[in-house]
Amino acid sequence: MLQRGDIPSIPPHRVSIPSYPTGYPLLVSVPRGIPGTLSRSVREKSLGLSFGNEFVSALRVMQSLTFGPRIDIYDGPIAHASSVWPWVHGIPGGQLAVAIDELSEDTPPEKTRRGGRPTREAMTLLGLHQKFLRYCEVERQLAQQTIVGYRSDFVQFVESLRGHGRFGLARQDALTTFSVEAVREHQYDMVARGWSRATCRRRIIQLNRFGKWLVKRGHLRANPLDDVEIPRREKTLPKVLPWSVAEQVVIGESRVRNRAILAVLVYTGLRRGEVVRLNVSSLQREGDIALRVRGKGNKERVVGLPGQAVEAINAYLATRPSAKPEEPMFLVSGGRRITARVITKAVARAGRRLKTHLHPHLFRHTYATRLHELGVDLLVIQGLLGHESVATTEIYTRVSAARQRQAIQALESGKRT
Repeated sequence: MLQRGDIPSIPPHRVSIPSYPTGYPLLVSVPRGIPGTLSRSVREKSLGLSFGNEFVSALRVMQSLTFGPRIDIYDGPIAHASSVWPWVHGIPGGQLAVAIDELSEDTPPEKTRRGGRPTREAMTLLGLHQKFLRYCEVERQLAQQTIVGYRSDFVQFVESLRGHGRFGLARQDALTTFSVEAVREHQYDMVARGWSRATCRRRIIQLNRFGKWLVKRGHLRANPLDDVEIPRREKTLPKVLPWSVAEQVVIGESRVRNRAILAVLVYTGLRRGEVVRLNVSSLQREGDIALRVRGKGNKERVVGLPGQAVEAINAYLATRPSAKPEEPMFLVSGGRRITARVITKAVARAGRRLKTHLHPHLFRHTYATRLHELGVDLLVIQGLLGHESVATTEIYTRVSAARQRQAIQALESGKRT
């Protein structure tokens, strides 16, 4: 029978306590679930620890003592165990010889879902939308800027859910919150905040695409947006610059790189993102000099270059004689590809010089209107701009002031144009 002050001997588990230098805490390990005692002499050697002369459980000892490395009493150190304190290696008698391999029976097991399987986060509303974005990027090969827009618009929808108390708790991140009522409330919120009709239309269309994808993948039986009416397209005429002003934007630019960027915008009508993605190999010099452009929907088209644009691009590439075909066409000072922000700043710099407000897409409208004024066929303009539907290109038939003047003159003279 054990007496107070004795350490029990429990074969084959033995507790070995070496001599410790003064000033260090005592390190000790006790077999799992076995009661033990600490003698008064041991208590005097340990500073900062105080135990009464009583039996203590393994759990109480573990809560109070600093443990060394986990060591199997037969096979040595256990892999992936916690590292030992630096001063323990120098203690006479070696390292401690006993460790616990599992938690004490007094410690309840961690609660897990269905025997330890992880929570199915991918089946939540946010998780499914992340899968939808991956589908758009990998399978549909949509542009990166389009993916960013999809994610941003969905964040606005989530904020609307939270504002109406549908998304306040984590457990409410369920597919059932994607309902007709939630979409309509989001639409009402956008109108109340003064968003334009085009913005409201775009966001509802993107939610509709998400709903169709959920039905296609079997997550929903019906698309909730089938009962939501999509706003009609607002038919507004785009603003354009006089062609002489557009030419002055390029001619008056003193920086070689910015001049080449502005020349591409003015004389090709490319989108801002398309200019960013241009490489040196995009410039085709065989036959008619042109740019091979990859636009929306990962569709490729060829846009011819007039002499003014070729001159500006050649002047810039002359500053990079060792440029390889796979390198970006336009670089920043650090040697990286330019960003959309660089183009916006170059256009704003030209606007300040001409004392007028300019933005990159304005040159696209001006380019298309100029082509129509010169009598270029509408289908040709559609191909140069990369429009999926000719209905999008038809808007420039109502913009051309020169064509309107010709029509009025023909009406006055009674002759056909």
